[in-house]
Amino acid sequence: MLQTAPIRLLTLLAFVATGFGLSDARAAANAAAPASQSCVQVFYDAPAGVAHPLGQTQAIFLSNLIGHFPQFSVQVRPIETYRRGQIENCRASLYLGTYFNNRIPKSFLEDFTHTRKNVAWMRYSIWQLGSQFEKLFGFRHHGVAGLDRARLDSQGRPTFFKDIHYKGEVFQKYGEFRSVSSSEFMSDHDMILLKPGKQAGSKKIENSSQILAEAVHNGTQEKTPYILRNGNHFYFADSPFSFIHEADRYLVFSDVLFDILGASPAYPGKKPAVIRIEDISSGSPDATLRKTAEILHEKQVPFLVSLIPIFTDPLKATSVRLEKSKTPISDDARFLSTLREIKSLGGEFAWHGVTHQHAEAKNPWNAVSGFDFEFWDALKNSPLPEDSPQYVLSLMDRGWGALSSAGIFPSIWEVPHYRASALDYHLFAQLSPWSIGRVLYSPQKVTGSLAWADPRVRNPLAYATTGFAGHHQRHTALKNLDTQPLSPLDGQFFPFEIYGDFYGQRVLPENLGFLSDTRLLGDASPRTADEIITIVRRNRVLRDQWASLYLHLSYLEKNPKDRYQELARIVEAIRECGYEFINPEQFAVAQKGRLRATPLFDFHATDPSKSNVSGKSL
Repeated sequence: MLQTAPIRLLTLLAFVATGFGLSDARAAANAAAPASQSCVQVFYDAPAGVAHPLGQTQAIFLSNLIGHFPQFSVQVRPIETYRRGQIENCRASLYLGTYFNNRIPKSFLEDFTHTRKNVAWMRYSIWQLGSQFEKLFGFRHHGVAGLDRARLDSQGRPTFFKDIHYKGEVFQKYGEFRSVSSSEFMSDHDMILLKPGKQAGSKKIENSSQILAEAVHNGTQEKTPYILRNGNHFYFADSPFSFIHEADRYLVFSDVLFDILGASPAYPGKKPAVIRIEDISSGSPDATLRKTAEILHEKQVPFLVSLIPIFTDPLKATSVRLEKSKTPISDDARFLSTLREIKSLGGEFAWHGVTHQHAEAKNPWNAVSGFDFEFWDALKNSPLPEDSPQYVLSLMDRGWGALSSAGIFPSIWEVPHYRASALDYHLFAQLSPWSIGRVLYSPQKVTGSLAWADPRVRNPLAYATTGFAGHHQRHTALKNLDTQPLSPLDGQFFPFEIYGDFYGQRVLPENLGFLSDTRLLGDASPRTADEIITIVRRNRVLRDQWASLYLHLSYLEKNPKDRYQELARIVEAIRECGYEFINPEQFAVAQKGRLRATPLFDFHATDPSKSNVSGKSL
């Protein structure tokens, strides 16, 4: 059973305004280095003296998406530090307008208007361009639309500009009550309204302005442009990084990002698809696992098995055949035989935690592997008290020992329940060549040696690279690493593979959620078969989008005949939509040479208005 990370970015967070930063030595080197045309710049709002973490967190999310394109480095800066001509330094520049009417440097306004480089502006403060916005796009700012509580939808929810029409498909912004009994409506409902300007059709508009996507009000059916493009200029009428979910306009942005960067898709033909069987351990039902593998094999579908190296049930909460409360897979001959059969049927293995639970206490349910959290205190919603490099490395040593003793050497890591501390994510980035799933991010300070984070060296500390021979090197290099998140961790999922994220991880996506017959209010991840198929069909118009989902054996066991028919129907629909099921382990190994240069970086509490640093690289 896997608990997904929260994926909605809240707009009201308590925080002290900071700027992006690196360790002093690396920051000085970056400031002195000449700009590269293979770089992309991300500008975000960091108004002096104002608590506004949203800009920095969304800058992380945007930079992560650019990690799909390993040919580009990313430079991230507060907009307040902009200096005239900086837009010309890189191939493309994107500005996240997350703080209403933030004071934008005049030099940026002028450079944005006149540059021939590709530039994109998201959400607020576009009115500061004045008449230049109309000359660029043929539209003028007409206000900000909010939540309409007078007009409710069929389920009694307030309405807003919810539907985004793009390439013949309809994507939707998130909008749900926090709970059944709550009146708090969770959504990012603001939409910048645009009306045709007086200059529309005039020769003063140098290029033909296009409406790439429209926003439609789900209460009044009123329409307004959502994405405008005029040649190298792009405008988005909201920020696509808040309250993201599997059917969101966030996916539309990820597609238009190809045009902003001038990048070609990696998969112009068939796109990758992955099915993952979740939470497999010595305590799993062998017969159901084999049956699922046989059905996928019959359908010629390679698949991934998320393997827990050591099954643990200290409180005897389950009645499984194992006598020991802790059983490494290497000690379970029957289970090893099943795994060999799974391998012969096209299965590959991901490393899914060590015990997938914590100590001998409920965290929060029953202390059983696959149910409880391992790297997170679920009762306090905070990092574990003992969280440290030494603690994590000792756990990982045990897990790799159980895997390697069984002859299993996975290149893919999956965080239990997708939840760990920022420190843990930094460690995981060094300990495994690839991760799969969703990830939590936060602006943060980082301390400790950065010598091990050289992006030119491919996974020098990973277990899959050095095994136990790298034990001393790992512990020596990572023992002093520490992080201090400066705002709450927030989750992001990816529509395609990422060659370098905020932590330096390479991430395989999971973008369809998990197969289920129930939906929890406010939870975007459980999906019925029909919902998964709808998402896959919608996403086929988008470039490089994967079709990646997972399932639990417990779901299949409830009603095997119907559930296996659902699985077969999903497989058929994914193929019909132009996807090809891949072997994730083979993909990970084949891609190991593609690595985005992503140095470890942190945030320092500085006043960006006083900064003289021209830029710092992710």
